[in-house]
Amino acid sequence: MEMHGKFRMTGKERCRASVNADKLDRPPFYAFISSSKLVDHICSEELRVDNATELLARTYAKCVDCTRQLLSDMFIVYEDGKQITDDYGFLYRQSRFTQWVEKRPWHDLSGMAKVIKRQIEDMATWEPDQQKDLCGRYELCEKLSEGKIMLMGRAYVGTAPGSYFRDGLDNWVYFLADYPDLARAWVDARHQMNLKRIKSYADPQRCPIEHMDADVAGKNGLLVSPHFLRRSGWYDRLSELVETYHQAGVRIVFHSDGDIRSILHDLLATGIDGLNPIDTSAGMSLAQTRKAVGRDLLLVGGLDHRILLGGTTHDVRRHVKEQMAIMRGSPWWVGSSTEELDDGIPLENIVALLETIGIF
Repeated sequence: MEMHGKFRMTGKERCRASVNADKLDRPPFYAFISSSKLVDHICSEELRVDNATELLARTYAKCVDCTRQLLSDMFIVYEDGKQITDDYGFLYRQSRFTQWVEKRPWHDLSGMAKVIKRQIEDMATWEPDQQKDLCGRYELCEKLSEGKIMLMGRAYVGTAPGSYFRDGLDNWVYFLADYPDLARAWVDARHQMNLKRIKSYADPQRCPIEHMDADVAGKNGLLVSPHFLRRSGWYDRLSELVETYHQAGVRIVFHSDGDIRSILHDLLATGIDGLNPIDTSAGMSLAQTRKAVGRDLLLVGGLDHRILLGGTTHDVRRHVKEQMAIMRGSPWWVGSSTEELDDGIPLENIVALLETIGIF
């Protein structure tokens, strides 16, 4: 990757050039923004529910080259404390930039099994025309951000080895023991739906690089054993999804929070093209990961969120420069580790980060 300071690229051009090892005006920057302070700084207007779409779009267009596009919720903020119920009866509580499960629609494993069966039926009957609204939202977000940034992850393919994000890891473990056939049926149904999603959506002209989720680790290591990942066919499914993307001419960045050092080589064997977020708070680093995976794998992340939170502007600038030096000469994007650019980070540190990258 050669730096060239005499021309100015769009975010999309910068990302494409980075992965192709072409000349760049500066390193590309990847982030997810949940900082009201940053929005106010860019737009000189307080962020509210009614103006969030416009202000967030303007902020993203100004501050990032690429972001993971999470369906419809990139350019909205939620009403604090609002509760909503989905079609399966899960009750969610919303805060400004996120939502989480407040109550599940069952009290025991037999109740969970009923919901799982409904989800299997729905996934089995999923058809590509159900993704038309997804493409429409992509086009809207593309327009709102003035076509300046690369929007990733719109196929919304999640590959975690179970439903533990929604149902709880402990519940999923019990469910896997008591209802093994139903658990496998759920995983298989989601996998087949994922394949249909990719085939109906993947387009290298629209987005040459996609983001694929699978949080399989935490700060202390894997959430499930390496043996379980192999025995359950997780790597085989991941390989098939990656190959389906590749057949469409699209590259894949694989996402998992936490410490995934113990499975890096198994992940590489699936054919992935990149990793995110290089979780520094879990003991990972750009330098060690680059050494482990080789020079050509795309590394998206690696800035230490703890320094952004608690360091001085001098600390932030020094840290960013160090990571830029480590990554010089190989394809990369840089983000703020597993964390977002959130309201916990002092505004002056966000500005220092963006200035050091060369955005401001």
